[in-house]
Amino acid sequence: LQIDYEFADWIHFVSETEIEHAFIADNNGELYIEQFYIQLDFNKYVKGRVGRVLTPLGIINQNHEPTSYHGVERPSFASRIIPTTWVTDGIGFLGQITPWLTYETYVGNSIDGSLIDDNGIRSARMKERPSLHEVAWMGRIDVFPLVAAQTSGDQTLRLGFSTYFGGLDNGNNGNNPGVDGDIRIFCADFDYKVGKFAFRGELAYEELDHRQPPSSGVAKGIFGWYLEGAYFWFPEAWKTGRLAMSDASIFLRFDDFDTQYEMPKNLNANHARNRQEWTFGINFWLTPQLVFKTDVQIPSNGIEADQNTKFNIGFGFHF
Repeated sequence: LQIDYEFADWIHFVSETEIEHAFIADNNGELYIEQFYIQLDFNKYVKGRVGRVLTPLGIINQNHEPTSYHGVERPSFASRIIPTTWVTDGIGFLGQITPWLTYETYVGNSIDGSLIDDNGIRSARMKERPSLHEVAWMGRIDVFPLVAAQTSGDQTLRLGFSTYFGGLDNGNNGNNPGVDGDIRIFCADFDYKVGKFAFRGELAYEELDHRQPPSSGVAKGIFGWYLEGAYFWFPEAWKTGRLAMSDASIFLRFDDFDTQYEMPKNLNANHARNRQEWTFGINFWLTPQLVFKTDVQIPSNGIEADQNTKFNIGFGFHF
């Protein structure tokens, strides 16, 4: 549920509230404010934001509506490595430096290191009243090389680079979890479209400097990546009448992620945390804002080559 308001032509309020899993009871769902900020448009080079914003890491976290990605589920990378949806309460700036270069940077709350486990940092995101005991700095730049080169043709290319530096000693409502350590994240991503083909990929490395008991299984390093290719096959001749805004694609994606990529001394990795996943399926956009999807997910890990294959059916929309 999105509520926006324009105080003036340069002062905007943006919000997004999510109801998850269709209900809220016994920790099986939640009502979650994902965005809630004021934006001040000084000019195209500098825009200020204050409030709750989407952490600018990777692709999916800032583009997580179901019409914007292939497959019923988001890539597993976007769950285990860059956990979507990840928000930050803070202040920052964004803008367009040139037609081929944009930036975004914030200072805000970091994460609760006591909630990191052998499955990564997902549970350590702070959703309620985040502490600023140890703040984080985060930022990204996006480069559009074909725009810079003034290359014409039926293709677009975007290269993204993002990073995150924060402390782990942050608890909800100002509480101190007593975790001495830091987290550093380095991420790169790209989108490339040529004709009816679209390619996308992300990779990220997370470096954790922490003081956790060995039994916790928390890694020193977490690493993951995925690559995805799609072909938009809907014939132009069919795009008439009620199907004038329709489109369809087939896609194939491979995820590879390890939440125990590097372990502290004298602690062995659990190879079950080194996971791979093939996903392939079909998407049909009745309009750009309404999509029907089906896919198959084939997971494996460092111990069991064959695991339960999933067949997913879903639809998504935004307006």
